[in-house]
Parts: sequence; structure tokens; C-alpha cells
Amino acid sequence: MRITLAIALLLSPVSSAWAQFLPPEEFDRPFDGPTVFRIARDQDEVRRICKAAFNTGQAPGCAKVIAGTCLIIKLPDSDIRELGIDPEVFRRHELGHCNGWGSDHKGAR
Repeated sequence: MRITLAIALLLSPVSSAWAQFLPPEEFDRPFDGPTVFRIARDQDEVRRICKAAFNTGQAPGCAKVIAGTCLIIKLPDSDIRELGIDPEVFRRHELGHCNGWGSDHKGAR
């Protein structure tokens, strides 16, 4: 099973880190298959589900490809905005991971 964990952000402030955190153009597209968004209650739930994606810092969500489905676990948009992250940038970031962009974020723009 191929699992892509996303977002190893430990940078501060979060807003400036995310301002240029779109995936490379080849990964910045809709996922070719089903996409499911699961809204987490809080950052603790995101950390519990995403496990390796966050040890410290903010935890807005992560993405995993499971059986051909892009599963995006995320905070509510209002909470993502409170972290200084545009929810659309977050969505595109995570879809990039489902499309094969590595967790090293190589080529982020």
C-alpha cells in the first residue's frame, strides 16, 4: 500500500512558510481518482491520524493514497485560516502529495 504523508513543516511563522508552498506544476492538479476530505476535530486528532507527519509545530492535516483514493485529513477551514494558511493553498499542497510529490517538498514554489 502506497502511503504519502504530507507536511513536515516546522517553519515559523506558518503563514510565510505556506505562502510559497505549492507543489511543483507537474503535481499541482486534481487527483485522478476519488478524493475524500476528512475533517479532524483539532490538531491532536490530526497528529494521531497523520502520526509521522508531525512531531512538533502546527498540524493542519496530511494526505494519504489508500487503494487508489486520495484521503486528505484536515482541520476545518476556519482553523487552517487561524494558522495563517490559505485553505486553497493547503488543498493544492495535499493534492500534490496524492499526485506523487514527495514529503521532502522538493520543488515547492
